[in-house]
Amino acid sequence: MDSPLLQDAASLVQNLTAVSALGLKALDALQKKTPLTLTPEETESLAKAIAPVAEVLLMVAPPVKKLVDAAK
Repeated sequence: MDSPLLQDAASLVQNLTAVSALGLKALDALQKKTPLTLTPEETESLAKAIAPVAEVLLMVAPPVKKLVDAAK
């Protein structure tokens, strides 16, 4: 990936993948009524997903963070 645009896109896709997985994990914890525990890597990936990449925000990241917080 020589293009900076492709590198930014790849980073956004990775962040979206991580946020999606955490959202599903949070929904599962809420459904089972069990507390959600995140690894340090998961916590870091959620924070990373909320931060802008190339002036692009993943608009689903903040609501997923609220979902994750509710499941803790």
